[in-house]
Amino acid sequence: MKKQAIMYFFITVCTVLCAMPTPSWITEPEKDFPPQSYIRSISEGNTLESAKKNALSELSAYFSQTVKAEVNAVQTMSLSENVSKNEQIIKSISTSSITNLFLVHYTEAFFDKSKKSYTVCAYIKKDEAWEVLSQKLSILQVSFENGFSMAQKEKDPLKKLIALNSVLARKEDFYSTYNMALAVYPQKCTTYTSLAKSIENEKLSITRLKQEVKISVSVAGDFSNQIKTKISNILLQNGLTVSNNAPYMLNVLVSAKITETNGIYTCTPQIEGDISGKSGTITSFAITEKKAAAYNAQTAERTTLFKLEKMLDESFIDNCFQ
Repeated sequence: MKKQAIMYFFITVCTVLCAMPTPSWITEPEKDFPPQSYIRSISEGNTLESAKKNALSELSAYFSQTVKAEVNAVQTMSLSENVSKNEQIIKSISTSSITNLFLVHYTEAFFDKSKKSYTVCAYIKKDEAWEVLSQKLSILQVSFENGFSMAQKEKDPLKKLIALNSVLARKEDFYSTYNMALAVYPQKCTTYTSLAKSIENEKLSITRLKQEVKISVSVAGDFSNQIKTKISNILLQNGLTVSNNAPYMLNVLVSAKITETNGIYTCTPQIEGDISGKSGTITSFAITEKKAAAYNAQTAERTTLFKLEKMLDESFIDNCFQ
């Protein structure tokens, strides 16, 4: 009798589990997660982890797709604004990717025995997300406005250029946050469209300032004038003018002495320098690369030159003009 009771219990449990109804968040998702309050994505997977991963991936895709649809709302920010400027703002916002979603919640997984798969819903509460996003946007707005105000006080074109570059170094942080906010509550984002316009205006100011900044280049310790040529090309590629007898002087010292110990030739390349104008030194910089080693002097020199050029490509502009 005892064995029969246990068997009956297990049969009952299995019958109940097999007969478990599909949750309403699957059959009627808009009832459980109304779109005016939630952003949701329901997905399946062979395992619970894969179901969650798929749901999160679809949730990310929603943001990208929604921003492309909703971003046109930015065009209404000012009918008197130049159309091309609005298009540039839209392009800047649209191309800024959302890399990290936050405040993502998950339902309990539903296991479908017939399909042998798990279903889960990943969702974000709009009000909860907006509270975080709006706080970050407000902080960014104050930071940008103060930075732009300080930059405008600079009379020297190069000083103003460096100040604006420093402020705009955080523009992608703004665009990615604004991007996500636009997908959560597009109608509330108009508060921050003025900042989007200011950022685009200052980007244009930088383009104009570069035309005023003419620099002469002097390099000591050069490899057959190769470093001077490299620096000059980088400046030109970034919209700056290189000429002799210019109002700004870029003085560079290359430290790339190759030493030999027990048949091993080594060098720790370094570039340092400053840019000066009529008022004196405006900015200075120093870039150091890891040690280069080789079994002969010629190879060590080639390796060192490669490392120096790589250093310049990767960080020269940021070190000089931010």
